[in-house]
Amino acid sequence: MAYKALLLLLLTLSSNVHAQGWGSKLGEWLSDFPIADGWNWLITLNDVVRITPDMVRAARLQYVVVTESGSNVFVRSAASTKASALTQIAHGSVVILLAKEPFTPWFEVELPDGTIGYIHQSLLAPLSNTPKQ
Repeated sequence: MAYKALLLLLLTLSSNVHAQGWGSKLGEWLSDFPIADGWNWLITLNDVVRITPDMVRAARLQYVVVTESGSNVFVRSAASTKASALTQIAHGSVVILLAKEPFTPWFEVELPDGTIGYIHQSLLAPLSNTPKQ
């Protein structure tokens, strides 16, 4: 019953609905209700830019290795603590972010010497947000 009333209301909104199109009239009408924020979010979904691995690599984002104890961190060959350690890197070292492994807490990074490996996200912080010591 409520759907029929909503449809009837939409049909009688304006005589120029056809000229402006249903989408714009519906958007104007829904913006008057508390769901306006949700509607605005929904219609801006097409404005979202998908960040690709190539975009991340091109940005050359710098991260710094951070540990509570100041100890070295293992750089792994894959995104797992079970993967072999390629090398270690010192607390405070700067690395370049290459990728974020989907659905895992691991970053693919490039070390200053060019080595590429994986470091757990809890051991990295964006260079600009790192506390000065």
